[in-house]
Amino acid sequence: MKEIAVCGGGSQSDTICQITADMLNRKIYKGQTYEISGLGASIIGYVALGIYSSYEEAIKHMFKRIKEFNPSVTNVEIYEKLYKKVYLKIYPSLKNLYKDIKEITGYPKY
Repeated sequence: MKEIAVCGGGSQSDTICQITADMLNRKIYKGQTYEISGLGASIIGYVALGIYSSYEEAIKHMFKRIKEFNPSVTNVEIYEKLYKKVYLKIYPSLKNLYKDIKEITGYPKY
């Protein structure tokens, strides 16, 4: 994956977009609308009607990038260290607790 486009609730925060770019070490593009499900449905409709010949063409014409976030080298290094030295060790310890939470709450169902 070379590029990531974000839309919707979390994308309203530039801070969250920057954190996402840093954590994933990828360029993040913010879209022009927070109502991405409506845009997605429109893209499908335009392709189905033959107005655009492909999803790629429809996206090119209908999705507009309004801002981009580039990963910070310093932050990327921090997140990589946290992942490798901390989070990979945490999950095995929490795995059974996640099962207990699922049994108690019934969530997630799958």
